[in-house]
Amino acid sequence: MQTRYNAAPVNQCIIVNLRRNLNKKMHIAGIKMAQVAVFTLCFLFFGQNLTAGRIEKAFEDLEVYNLYDAEKRFRKSMKRHGAAASYGLALMYQNTQLPVFQKDSAYQYILRADSLLPLTKERRQKRYARLGVTSSSIDSLKQEISTLFYRELENAEEPEDFRQFIDQHPWAKQVEAAKQKQNALAFQQALIRDTYQAYAQFIKKYPDAEEIDMARAKYEERFFEEQTGTGTIESYEKYIRENPQSKYVAQAQKQLYKLATSAGTVNAYINFLLDYESSPYCDEAWNRLFLLRVTEYKHEELVAFQKDFPTYPFQEELNDFIALSKEIFIPARKNEKYGFINCRGIWKVEPVFDWVEPFQEGKAAAGIKGKAGFINFKGETLVDFKYDDVFNFQNHLAVVEQAGLLGLINHTGEVVLPAIYKEIGMCRDNRVPVLLDSMYSYINKKGQEVIEPRFETAYDFENGRAKVRFNNGYSLIDTSGNLILNDTFEAVFDVSHGLLRCVKNNKYGLLTLSGDTVMPFEYDKIGAFSNDLAFAAKGDKYFYVDTAGIPQFDEEFDYEPFIFNFADFKKGTVKYYRKGKFGVLDTAGNRLFPAIFEDVGTFGKELTPVKKGELWGYANENVKLVIPYKFGRAQLFADSTAWVRKDGKWGLINREGRFVLAPQFDNRDKLGSFYVLEKESRKGLFTTGGNVILECVYDDIEIFNRDYIILKIENSTAVFDTKSGEFLYSEPPVQSLRAQRLKQLQDDKN
Repeated sequence: MQTRYNAAPVNQCIIVNLRRNLNKKMHIAGIKMAQVAVFTLCFLFFGQNLTAGRIEKAFEDLEVYNLYDAEKRFRKSMKRHGAAASYGLALMYQNTQLPVFQKDSAYQYILRADSLLPLTKERRQKRYARLGVTSSSIDSLKQEISTLFYRELENAEEPEDFRQFIDQHPWAKQVEAAKQKQNALAFQQALIRDTYQAYAQFIKKYPDAEEIDMARAKYEERFFEEQTGTGTIESYEKYIRENPQSKYVAQAQKQLYKLATSAGTVNAYINFLLDYESSPYCDEAWNRLFLLRVTEYKHEELVAFQKDFPTYPFQEELNDFIALSKEIFIPARKNEKYGFINCRGIWKVEPVFDWVEPFQEGKAAAGIKGKAGFINFKGETLVDFKYDDVFNFQNHLAVVEQAGLLGLINHTGEVVLPAIYKEIGMCRDNRVPVLLDSMYSYINKKGQEVIEPRFETAYDFENGRAKVRFNNGYSLIDTSGNLILNDTFEAVFDVSHGLLRCVKNNKYGLLTLSGDTVMPFEYDKIGAFSNDLAFAAKGDKYFYVDTAGIPQFDEEFDYEPFIFNFADFKKGTVKYYRKGKFGVLDTAGNRLFPAIFEDVGTFGKELTPVKKGELWGYANENVKLVIPYKFGRAQLFADSTAWVRKDGKWGLINREGRFVLAPQFDNRDKLGSFYVLEKESRKGLFTTGGNVILECVYDDIEIFNRDYIILKIENSTAVFDTKSGEFLYSEPPVQSLRAQRLKQLQDDKN
């Protein structure tokens, strides 16, 4: 049973407004067409066309809002006038201000009108046109109805809602906006799921979306993560093999390289190069392999590397290093910058650095603009210039400093320890003592903590042992951090002959490494073993014991605290002290010299320095004075000469006691096989026999090795070859300053 809608009670103002809205809806073909439609309806309404049909009556009823009759007549006209009747019903149902508003019905009827009108005969189409039913009015009403549907989607949260609108309203002007909102919602949902399957579904379903590029990028990223989620070599290999065009192949190759070479060993890099010949990381693998095998750039190292790896791709560079490894690199300066020259004075590393240190383990510390790093033989940077200071390599590790704190790098430049430590010791037995906060710990060459921080002080390892302090006492640990001694002591000294000198309750004792007592803690001093003998002091006497702690020689000597400074045997002899005098003893206990001297120098087979009163002379092996007491100091003869001090100056005498080099030098220092002598703050170089190599005109003299000497005058440097007696290199000021000072020396002599 249908409900009857009667427009009679409707307020006249509402009717006027509704009529205006209806006329606006029916205004399809322009203002003129609308006026014709209204005129036609009004004419029918006032009975001027008494022969009008049912369809015209339906539109008349709709005009005056006689909705029941209009709906009834439209439905009855459906069979004969399907296009017009459908349009009329759609027009009626789409009006939101009418009680018959039904947008779904309006949608169905406007589609029907749209499909039937083209099938209607032309004569009838003309009749419908007079009623305002044309293809244009149908299109316009379709758009209005679509707008009603779109307004309901403003707060929609599902992309399917917009997809349905797009599918059902392809003519709507809101289709593009609906697509954008549909795509945005769908992409947001994919982002929430954040799986490669979600992005794949989005890409397939919305190929024209603005977000398609982002979706593809996300898909590739998540697909890569999913496929390589196990983090295994096999997963990366499979990804590279199955996705050769993916931009993540590069990342997969990088991870594969990292995993395959994670051990950081020579074999790891060799196996990588064998297994992954086409990897873009092969060059890097070769470089790492080179750095691991060639730790010090020695000639034999480089030649062995070339022989073992004939397919090394950087043969030209390797040949350069082989050639350079035969060179001697001597620090030199030019124009206030430092570099290195070879033994022919040719620059091998250009002087571009603020300072340099001699090469150590094939690497030289250098400085530029206040920062320090390391270079190779070519002057190429091995370790970036980013540290405040660096220290020479030892055991393939180097300490670096940043902001007052210390770190550790290996010979490849990799950071083993970041610069966060207050102290770092030397690496021995693959253990390095470090101080981070208030306690010392030990790390290995890889920077891994191998002994936890629990020591107040920690020393370098030696022969698998290290001295540590904890609980206010000293003891020894092994490389695992286990205590070798189950007790702590006031002092622990070096291990010698498997024995350990310790102090407890201010007394010395001698223990084995297992803690067994060899000598009890009752001695005032126990010395280090030398020539298998050590001195032991108790009360006012001292004597010598063997490694079993048994006293030797059946003799005791007078003990004074200063005895400790010279009581160790050297080359089979030692000076001893008795009744305020000194003599010389050998390891068999024989008195080579009786205790009759104020002091005795190092024993010599022919001549030995001896002191009587305040002066020194020389006695032979029969204790007969050969050179009289006339020197303030006297040193052991070397070959045929000896250094002596007379009137506060050093000179050189022969075995007859005559000066071969007059006493005129303030200081003397042994420098390799030479002596550096200082006179009036100027230094010169002399042979051990006193022959002049370089006159005393230099501000400083440093030995580079046994053959090359670095000289300094004021701020200039020169390099001197002791074999040829020639200067390899000299800054221009050196020669002129040297000439001036030589002239001054000559003038002084004259």
